[in-house]
Amino acid sequence: MGQALHAAQLTVHRDSWLPISLHSYFLKRGSPNSDIIYQCRETSNLRSFDSRSVDAIQNGQIIFKMQAQFARPEESQLRHVERADGVTGMPRGVVAPDECLGMDDLLGDLMA
Repeated sequence: MGQALHAAQLTVHRDSWLPISLHSYFLKRGSPNSDIIYQCRETSNLRSFDSRSVDAIQNGQIIFKMQAQFARPEESQLRHVERADGVTGMPRGVVAPDECLGMDDLLGDLMA
């Protein structure tokens, strides 16, 4: 799945667009002794998202299919209320939401 997603990402020619949806199916058993060819098709290029279809082909047969959609990252609408003294009310040992890693940070290494 990771290689198919990477192949699809390479066909999205918009800076910083990230995967927002992925559906995949293993159709046949693959062999570790044969190469896999990934064929990507641009199924849509719209203003708000791009869609790609990927077939993984081994020995002339499709063994895996994937559909993936990519979109521009949006600023989160989630806001956390702070008390007047600046405390968010998080339990001890729990990282405050504003200090958590964002999706860009979490997915950045995978998509590089």
